[in-house]
Amino acid sequence: MNRLLNRLFSTFAIPTFLMLALLATGCTKSALREFSLFRPGIASKENERSRREIAQEVTDALQGKGSTMLTIWHDSFAEAQAAAAESGKPILADFTGGAWCPWCVKLEEDVFDKDEFKQWAREKVTLLELNYPSNAAAASIQNVELAKRYGVSGYPTVLLLTPEGKVLGKLGYDADATNWIRSANAILDN
Repeated sequence: MNRLLNRLFSTFAIPTFLMLALLATGCTKSALREFSLFRPGIASKENERSRREIAQEVTDALQGKGSTMLTIWHDSFAEAQAAAAESGKPILADFTGGAWCPWCVKLEEDVFDKDEFKQWAREKVTLLELNYPSNAAAASIQNVELAKRYGVSGYPTVLLLTPEGKVLGKLGYDADATNWIRSANAILDN
């Protein structure tokens, strides 16, 4: 399989192949965003990475090995609610400004990109990312309505919600993934 992947990576543009490969394995549009290449506002960071690093990340994920742990970030509140109801797990809603928001980027790098968080998230929560671009008019209607509904006025804001949408607690930035998870667990344990 590695030889096939390597040949395909040298033939096709990486984003096109990644999307096709992941869709062929049953990944949803939301799952594609797990690879930072597909996350909003992160393209410039990915341009710095070599094709080989990206190819290895995808190969490891498709084979279920390595430190890459596939976590699914939904971008639809309705999809996240349905997944949470099915799994019985609460929703972790990340209200983020994306690349224009330095603290949002730091939260992603210092917490959400860590294997410790990914493992915890797979076991404990349904992930939902709600992006608010620097151009407020570009935010989706769903995201604007959810920010109003939950009184979110700053980014990053992370809410833990029941599958029905009731707020369990609120979190923000913490530079340490272990501390951040400890705070989230304190909310979930109450």
